[in-house]
Amino acid sequence: MAILWTFVVASCLGVQFVLSSLCPSDVGAQQQDVPDSVEFSLLQTGRQLKEAKQIYNMASVDHMHSQNTSVRALLSSRSSVLYAKFHKVAGTTFANTLNAMTGQSRQCSKQCWEDASHPSLNTWEADLGHGECSASEWEHSCTGHRGLGIVQTVSAANEHLPLQDPDDLGSPSNLIPADKRVNIILQAAPYSSAWLPSNETFASFVILRSPVEKLRSKYYWNSAPGQQSHTHASFTAFLEDLKALIVGRSSQELAQVDMNSLRLCCEFVTYLGNFSVEKSKLSLATMFDHVGLQENLNASLVTVAHLFGKPYQSLLIRSEKDDGGSKLDWTEEELALAHEVVGFDQEIYDFAKSLYSRRLLSIWGSQQALDNALSEYLRIAAETPEEEWVEVEDRTIKPQEAT
Repeated sequence: MAILWTFVVASCLGVQFVLSSLCPSDVGAQQQDVPDSVEFSLLQTGRQLKEAKQIYNMASVDHMHSQNTSVRALLSSRSSVLYAKFHKVAGTTFANTLNAMTGQSRQCSKQCWEDASHPSLNTWEADLGHGECSASEWEHSCTGHRGLGIVQTVSAANEHLPLQDPDDLGSPSNLIPADKRVNIILQAAPYSSAWLPSNETFASFVILRSPVEKLRSKYYWNSAPGQQSHTHASFTAFLEDLKALIVGRSSQELAQVDMNSLRLCCEFVTYLGNFSVEKSKLSLATMFDHVGLQENLNASLVTVAHLFGKPYQSLLIRSEKDDGGSKLDWTEEELALAHEVVGFDQEIYDFAKSLYSRRLLSIWGSQQALDNALSEYLRIAAETPEEEWVEVEDRTIKPQEAT
Protein backbone atom coordinates (compact mmCIF):
# COMPACT_ATOMS: atom_id res chain seq x y z
CA MET A 1 0.00 0.00 0.00
CA ALA A 2 1.50 3.29 -1.09
CA ILE A 3 1.20 5.56 1.92
CA LEU A 4 2.40 9.10 2.46
CA TRP A 5 4.15 8.75 5.83
CA THR A 6 5.33 12.23 6.54
CA PHE A 7 6.38 15.13 4.44
CA VAL A 8 9.85 15.32 5.91
CA VAL A 9 10.74 12.50 8.17
CA ALA A 10 9.60 9.80 5.78
CA SER A 11 11.86 11.17 3.07
CA CYS A 12 14.75 11.29 5.50
CA LEU A 13 14.06 7.66 6.45
CA GLY A 14 14.25 6.64 2.82
CA VAL A 15 10.66 6.01 1.75
CA GLN A 16 11.18 5.17 -1.90
CA PHE A 17 8.73 7.49 -3.59
CA VAL A 18 9.92 10.61 -1.78
CA LEU A 19 12.91 12.36 -3.29
CA SER A 20 15.80 12.97 -0.96
CA SER A 21 15.74 16.66 -1.91
CA LEU A 22 12.74 17.08 0.40
CA CYS A 23 14.99 16.56 3.42
CA PRO A 24 16.38 19.79 4.87
CA SER A 25 20.11 19.95 4.18
CA ASP A 26 20.54 21.71 7.49
CA VAL A 27 18.45 20.36 10.35
CA GLY A 28 18.93 23.63 12.15
CA ALA A 29 17.03 25.35 9.37
CA GLN A 30 13.85 23.88 10.79
CA GLN A 31 14.03 26.44 13.55
CA GLN A 32 13.82 29.42 11.18
CA ASP A 33 10.68 31.47 10.94
CA VAL A 34 8.86 31.54 7.63
CA PRO A 35 8.27 35.21 6.77
CA ASP A 36 4.93 36.51 5.63
CA SER A 37 4.34 35.93 1.95
CA VAL A 38 3.82 38.82 -0.44
CA GLU A 39 0.42 40.43 0.11
CA PHE A 40 -1.34 38.82 -2.84
CA SER A 41 -3.72 35.88 -2.59
CA LEU A 42 -6.74 34.24 -4.13
CA LEU A 43 -8.94 36.29 -1.83
CA GLN A 44 -8.15 39.53 -3.60
CA THR A 45 -10.46 41.49 -5.84
CA GLY A 46 -10.08 42.25 -9.52
CA ARG A 47 -8.75 45.72 -8.69
CA GLN A 48 -6.00 44.25 -6.56
CA LEU A 49 -5.17 41.79 -9.32
CA LYS A 50 -4.56 44.69 -11.68
CA GLU A 51 -2.31 46.36 -9.12
CA ALA A 52 -0.40 43.12 -8.69
CA LYS A 53 0.12 42.94 -12.44
CA GLN A 54 1.85 46.31 -12.30
CA ILE A 55 4.08 45.11 -9.46
CA TYR A 56 4.96 41.88 -11.25
CA ASN A 57 5.52 43.48 -14.69
CA MET A 58 7.36 40.58 -16.27
CA ALA A 59 7.39 38.92 -19.65
CA SER A 60 4.34 36.80 -20.41
CA VAL A 61 4.55 33.13 -19.49
CA ASP A 62 3.02 30.15 -21.20
CA HIS A 63 0.39 29.35 -18.54
CA MET A 64 -0.37 25.86 -19.77
CA HIS A 65 3.30 24.87 -19.54
CA SER A 66 4.24 26.60 -16.29
CA GLN A 67 4.79 23.38 -14.42
CA ASN A 68 5.74 22.61 -10.85
CA THR A 69 8.16 19.85 -11.78
CA SER A 70 10.91 20.21 -9.17
CA VAL A 71 9.88 17.05 -7.31
CA ARG A 72 7.98 13.87 -7.94
CA ALA A 73 4.37 14.10 -6.79
CA LEU A 74 3.60 12.50 -3.43
CA LEU A 75 -0.18 12.68 -3.90
CA SER A 76 -2.48 12.10 -6.84
CA SER A 77 -6.10 12.52 -7.86
CA ARG A 78 -6.75 9.13 -6.24
CA SER A 79 -5.39 10.20 -2.85
CA SER A 80 -7.75 10.47 0.10
CA VAL A 81 -7.72 13.87 1.77
CA LEU A 82 -9.08 15.01 5.12
CA TYR A 83 -9.39 18.76 5.59
CA ALA A 84 -10.47 20.13 8.97
CA LYS A 85 -12.41 23.12 7.66
CA PHE A 86 -12.81 25.78 10.32
CA HIS A 87 -15.04 28.82 9.77
CA LYS A 88 -13.62 32.11 8.47
CA VAL A 89 -10.10 30.88 7.67
CA ALA A 90 -10.35 31.05 3.85
CA GLY A 91 -11.66 27.51 4.21
CA THR A 92 -13.73 27.46 1.03
CA THR A 93 -10.79 28.67 -1.06
CA PHE A 94 -8.55 25.96 0.35
CA ALA A 95 -11.23 23.25 0.08
CA ASN A 96 -11.88 24.17 -3.56
CA THR A 97 -8.14 23.84 -4.23
CA LEU A 98 -7.99 20.39 -2.65
CA ASN A 99 -11.09 19.31 -4.56
CA ALA A 100 -9.53 20.47 -7.82
CA MET A 101 -6.46 18.36 -7.05
CA THR A 102 -8.45 15.21 -6.28
CA GLY A 103 -11.01 15.78 -9.04
CA GLN A 104 -13.89 15.53 -6.58
CA SER A 105 -16.88 17.87 -6.50
CA ARG A 106 -17.46 19.96 -3.41
CA GLN A 107 -20.91 18.45 -2.92
CA CYS A 108 -19.38 14.99 -2.74
CA SER A 109 -16.40 15.98 -0.61
CA LYS A 110 -18.77 17.59 1.93
CA GLN A 111 -20.67 14.36 2.53
CA CYS A 112 -17.95 12.65 4.65
CA TRP A 113 -20.29 9.88 5.85
CA GLU A 114 -23.61 8.27 5.11
CA ASP A 115 -26.13 10.00 7.38
CA ALA A 116 -27.83 6.74 8.35
CA SER A 117 -24.56 5.32 9.70
CA HIS A 118 -23.49 8.30 11.80
CA PRO A 119 -23.97 7.66 15.53
CA SER A 120 -24.69 11.24 16.57
CA LEU A 121 -27.15 12.68 14.09
CA ASN A 122 -28.59 15.05 16.68
CA THR A 123 -25.26 16.73 17.44
CA TRP A 124 -23.67 19.72 15.80
CA GLU A 125 -21.07 17.52 14.06
CA ALA A 126 -23.80 16.04 11.88
CA ASP A 127 -25.32 19.46 11.24
CA LEU A 128 -22.13 21.10 9.97
CA GLY A 129 -23.29 20.85 6.39
CA HIS A 130 -23.66 17.85 4.18
CA GLY A 131 -23.38 17.12 0.50
CA GLU A 132 -24.26 14.29 -1.80
CA CYS A 133 -22.18 12.34 -4.28
CA SER A 134 -23.58 11.63 -7.70
CA ALA A 135 -23.98 8.01 -8.73
CA SER A 136 -20.96 8.26 -11.01
CA GLU A 137 -18.62 9.95 -8.53
CA TRP A 138 -16.08 8.14 -6.40
CA GLU A 139 -16.10 9.54 -2.87
CA HIS A 140 -12.55 9.55 -1.51
CA SER A 141 -12.07 12.82 0.40
CA CYS A 142 -13.67 14.85 3.18
CA THR A 143 -13.04 18.58 2.82
CA GLY A 144 -16.20 20.15 4.29
CA HIS A 145 -17.04 21.31 7.81
CA ARG A 146 -18.05 17.78 8.72
CA GLY A 147 -14.36 16.93 8.81
CA LEU A 148 -14.26 18.83 12.11
CA GLY A 149 -16.65 16.29 13.60
CA ILE A 150 -14.28 13.49 12.59
CA VAL A 151 -11.29 15.30 14.10
CA GLN A 152 -13.14 15.85 17.38
CA THR A 153 -14.27 12.23 17.50
CA VAL A 154 -10.68 11.05 17.00
CA SER A 155 -9.43 13.41 19.73
CA ALA A 156 -12.11 12.26 22.16
CA ALA A 157 -11.26 8.60 21.54
CA ASN A 158 -7.49 8.97 21.99
CA GLU A 159 -6.28 10.30 25.31
CA HIS A 160 -2.66 9.74 24.30
CA LEU A 161 -1.22 9.58 20.81
CA PRO A 162 2.29 8.20 20.27
CA LEU A 163 5.17 10.68 20.10
CA GLN A 164 8.55 9.96 18.57
CA ASP A 165 10.00 13.00 20.32
CA PRO A 166 8.03 13.67 23.52
CA ASP A 167 10.50 16.39 24.54
CA ASP A 168 9.73 18.44 21.42
CA LEU A 169 6.05 18.34 20.54
CA GLY A 170 6.59 20.46 17.42
CA SER A 171 9.16 18.09 15.94
CA PRO A 172 8.18 16.84 12.46
CA SER A 173 9.04 13.33 13.66
CA ASN A 174 5.87 13.34 15.77
CA LEU A 175 3.65 13.17 12.69
CA ILE A 176 2.11 9.69 12.82
CA PRO A 177 2.67 7.65 9.62
CA ALA A 178 -0.28 7.95 7.25
CA ASP A 179 -1.32 4.29 7.35
CA LYS A 180 -1.49 4.43 11.14
CA ARG A 181 -3.46 7.68 11.02
CA VAL A 182 -5.97 6.05 8.69
CA ASN A 183 -6.38 3.22 11.20
CA ILE A 184 -6.79 5.68 14.09
CA ILE A 185 -9.52 7.55 12.18
CA LEU A 186 -11.37 4.40 11.15
CA GLN A 187 -11.26 2.97 14.68
CA ALA A 188 -12.58 6.17 16.28
CA ALA A 189 -14.97 7.13 13.48
CA PRO A 190 -15.78 3.97 11.51
CA TYR A 191 -18.37 5.87 9.46
CA SER A 192 -15.40 7.56 7.75
CA SER A 193 -14.97 4.39 5.70
CA ALA A 194 -17.52 5.92 3.32
CA TRP A 195 -14.75 8.15 1.94
CA LEU A 196 -11.50 6.77 3.38
CA PRO A 197 -10.17 3.78 1.42
CA SER A 198 -7.36 1.88 3.08
CA ASN A 199 -5.44 1.26 -0.14
CA GLU A 200 -4.75 4.81 -1.34
CA THR A 201 -2.30 7.51 -0.27
CA PHE A 202 -3.65 9.76 2.45
CA ALA A 203 -2.94 13.29 3.63
CA SER A 204 -4.57 15.62 6.14
CA PHE A 205 -4.66 19.41 6.17
CA VAL A 206 -5.78 22.19 8.48
CA ILE A 207 -5.72 25.99 8.20
CA LEU A 208 -5.83 28.23 11.28
CA ARG A 209 -6.19 31.98 11.65
CA SER A 210 -5.51 34.57 14.33
CA PRO A 211 -8.42 33.92 16.71
CA VAL A 212 -9.24 37.60 17.23
CA GLU A 213 -9.43 38.18 13.47
CA LYS A 214 -11.42 35.01 13.02
CA LEU A 215 -13.88 36.17 15.69
CA ARG A 216 -14.29 39.60 14.09
CA SER A 217 -14.72 38.13 10.62
CA LYS A 218 -17.35 35.69 11.83
CA TYR A 219 -19.21 38.48 13.65
CA TYR A 220 -19.40 40.65 10.55
CA TRP A 221 -20.20 37.69 8.33
CA ASN A 222 -23.18 36.87 10.53
CA SER A 223 -24.62 40.37 10.14
CA ALA A 224 -25.62 42.13 6.97
CA PRO A 225 -23.54 45.18 5.92
CA GLY A 226 -25.14 48.47 6.83
CA GLN A 227 -27.11 47.05 9.74
CA GLN A 228 -26.95 48.46 13.24
CA SER A 229 -24.55 45.71 14.27
CA HIS A 230 -21.88 47.34 12.10
CA THR A 231 -20.95 49.93 14.71
CA HIS A 232 -18.25 50.02 17.35
CA ALA A 233 -20.86 50.25 20.10
CA SER A 234 -22.69 47.12 18.95
CA PHE A 235 -19.45 45.15 18.47
CA THR A 236 -18.23 46.12 21.94
CA ALA A 237 -21.54 45.07 23.47
CA PHE A 238 -21.34 41.76 21.62
CA LEU A 239 -17.82 41.13 22.93
CA GLU A 240 -18.90 41.96 26.47
CA ASP A 241 -21.72 39.41 26.25
CA LEU A 242 -19.37 36.79 24.84
CA LYS A 243 -16.84 37.48 27.59
CA ALA A 244 -19.49 36.93 30.25
CA LEU A 245 -20.36 33.61 28.62
CA ILE A 246 -16.81 32.30 28.08
CA VAL A 247 -14.25 33.85 30.41
CA GLY A 248 -13.89 32.08 33.75
CA ARG A 249 -14.85 28.66 32.40
CA SER A 250 -12.36 25.84 32.13
CA SER A 251 -11.87 24.51 28.63
CA GLN A 252 -13.90 21.42 29.54
CA GLU A 253 -16.77 23.61 30.72
CA LEU A 254 -17.02 25.02 27.21
CA ALA A 255 -19.00 21.90 26.32
CA GLN A 256 -21.93 23.58 28.08
CA VAL A 257 -21.84 26.58 25.73
CA ASP A 258 -23.99 26.77 22.60
CA MET A 259 -22.17 25.95 19.37
CA ASN A 260 -22.88 29.29 17.70
CA SER A 261 -20.89 31.01 20.44
CA LEU A 262 -18.12 28.43 20.30
CA ARG A 263 -17.68 28.99 16.58
CA LEU A 264 -16.93 32.62 17.33
CA CYS A 265 -14.33 32.13 20.04
CA CYS A 266 -13.33 28.55 20.59
CA GLU A 267 -13.50 26.34 17.51
CA PHE A 268 -9.89 25.20 17.69
CA VAL A 269 -10.10 23.86 21.24
CA THR A 270 -13.57 22.40 20.60
CA TYR A 271 -12.69 20.29 17.60
CA LEU A 272 -8.94 19.71 17.67
CA GLY A 273 -8.85 18.72 21.33
CA ASN A 274 -12.44 17.97 22.35
CA PHE A 275 -12.28 20.95 24.76
CA SER A 276 -8.63 20.41 25.77
CA VAL A 277 -5.85 22.82 24.81
CA GLU A 278 -3.11 20.22 25.31
CA LYS A 279 -4.94 17.60 23.24
CA SER A 280 -5.45 20.23 20.53
CA LYS A 281 -1.70 20.73 20.31
CA LEU A 282 -1.19 16.97 20.27
CA SER A 283 -3.66 16.62 17.43
CA LEU A 284 -1.90 19.27 15.35
CA ALA A 285 1.50 17.69 15.99
CA THR A 286 0.53 14.12 15.19
CA MET A 287 -2.45 14.03 12.84
CA PHE A 288 -1.89 16.72 10.16
CA ASP A 289 0.61 16.66 7.32
CA HIS A 290 0.20 20.38 6.74
CA VAL A 291 -0.72 22.97 9.36
CA GLY A 292 -1.31 26.23 7.48
CA LEU A 293 -2.10 29.81 8.42
CA GLN A 294 -4.75 31.94 6.74
CA GLU A 295 -2.41 34.92 7.01
CA ASN A 296 0.09 33.13 4.74
CA LEU A 297 -2.41 31.26 2.59
CA ASN A 298 -0.24 31.45 -0.53
CA ALA A 299 2.38 29.26 1.12
CA SER A 300 -0.26 26.60 1.77
CA LEU A 301 -1.59 26.82 -1.79
CA VAL A 302 1.79 26.34 -3.47
CA THR A 303 2.51 23.52 -1.02
CA VAL A 304 -0.63 21.70 -2.16
CA ALA A 305 0.39 22.08 -5.80
CA HIS A 306 3.90 20.92 -4.87
CA LEU A 307 2.63 17.76 -3.18
CA PHE A 308 0.23 16.91 -6.00
CA GLY A 309 2.79 17.76 -8.68
CA LYS A 310 0.38 20.22 -10.32
CA PRO A 311 1.19 23.43 -12.21
CA TYR A 312 0.60 26.64 -10.28
CA GLN A 313 -1.98 27.57 -12.92
CA SER A 314 -4.24 24.97 -11.26
CA LEU A 315 -4.39 27.19 -8.15
CA LEU A 316 -6.17 30.02 -9.95
CA ILE A 317 -9.68 29.40 -8.66
CA ARG A 318 -11.91 32.42 -8.17
CA SER A 319 -12.81 33.26 -4.60
CA GLU A 320 -16.50 32.94 -3.76
CA LYS A 321 -16.49 34.94 -0.53
CA ASP A 322 -14.89 38.24 0.41
CA ASP A 323 -16.27 40.21 3.33
CA GLY A 324 -13.02 42.00 4.12
CA GLY A 325 -14.27 45.43 3.10
CA SER A 326 -17.17 45.48 5.56
CA LYS A 327 -15.20 45.50 8.81
CA LEU A 328 -14.49 48.52 10.98
CA ASP A 329 -10.96 48.94 12.31
CA TRP A 330 -10.27 47.63 15.79
CA THR A 331 -10.48 49.94 18.77
CA GLU A 332 -8.15 49.27 21.71
CA GLU A 333 -11.13 48.30 23.88
CA GLU A 334 -12.48 45.85 21.28
CA LEU A 335 -9.12 44.20 20.76
CA ALA A 336 -8.52 43.79 24.50
CA LEU A 337 -11.96 42.21 24.95
CA ALA A 338 -11.44 39.91 21.98
CA HIS A 339 -8.13 38.65 23.36
CA GLU A 340 -9.82 37.79 26.64
CA VAL A 341 -12.51 35.82 24.85
CA VAL A 342 -10.25 33.75 22.58
CA GLY A 343 -7.66 32.74 25.17
CA PHE A 344 -7.91 28.97 24.61
CA ASP A 345 -7.77 29.21 20.82
CA GLN A 346 -4.95 31.77 21.00
CA GLU A 347 -2.69 29.31 22.82
CA ILE A 348 -3.40 26.68 20.18
CA TYR A 349 -2.81 29.18 17.37
CA ASP A 350 0.53 30.25 18.85
CA PHE A 351 1.64 26.62 18.84
CA ALA A 352 0.38 26.20 15.27
CA LYS A 353 2.53 29.12 14.09
CA SER A 354 5.67 27.35 15.29
CA LEU A 355 4.53 24.07 13.79
CA TYR A 356 3.70 25.78 10.50
CA SER A 357 7.21 27.13 10.08
CA ARG A 358 8.94 23.85 10.79
CA ARG A 359 6.62 21.74 8.66
CA LEU A 360 6.95 24.04 5.64
CA LEU A 361 10.72 23.87 5.71
CA SER A 362 10.47 20.12 6.11
CA ILE A 363 8.33 19.88 2.97
CA TRP A 364 10.35 22.27 0.81
CA GLY A 365 13.83 21.52 2.09
CA SER A 366 14.87 25.17 2.25
CA GLN A 367 13.43 28.65 2.58
CA GLN A 368 14.79 29.49 -0.88
CA ALA A 369 12.79 26.70 -2.50
CA LEU A 370 9.59 27.99 -0.92
CA ASP A 371 10.39 31.58 -1.87
CA ASN A 372 11.01 30.54 -5.48
CA ALA A 373 7.69 28.70 -5.58
CA LEU A 374 5.84 31.72 -4.19
CA SER A 375 7.50 34.04 -6.71
CA GLU A 376 6.53 31.78 -9.61
CA TYR A 377 2.96 31.44 -8.42
CA LEU A 378 2.58 35.18 -7.85
CA ARG A 379 3.93 35.91 -11.32
CA ILE A 380 1.49 33.49 -12.94
CA ALA A 381 -1.41 34.84 -10.88
CA ALA A 382 -0.57 38.45 -11.70
CA GLU A 383 -0.20 37.80 -15.43
CA THR A 384 -3.27 35.62 -15.85
CA PRO A 385 -6.38 37.63 -16.84
CA GLU A 386 -9.09 37.38 -14.23
CA GLU A 387 -11.51 35.88 -16.74
CA GLU A 388 -9.16 32.92 -17.15
CA TRP A 389 -9.36 32.00 -13.47
CA VAL A 390 -11.52 28.95 -12.84
CA GLU A 391 -15.12 29.37 -11.74
CA VAL A 392 -16.76 27.05 -9.27
CA GLU A 393 -19.98 26.29 -11.13
CA ASP A 394 -22.83 24.75 -9.17
CA ARG A 395 -20.35 24.13 -6.38
CA THR A 396 -18.23 21.96 -8.72
CA ILE A 397 -14.83 22.82 -10.22
CA LYS A 398 -14.96 22.79 -14.03
CA PRO A 399 -13.94 19.25 -15.04
CA GLN A 400 -11.33 20.38 -17.54
CA GLU A 401 -9.54 22.35 -14.82
CA ALA A 402 -9.68 19.60 -12.21
CA THR A 403 -7.52 17.05 -14.02
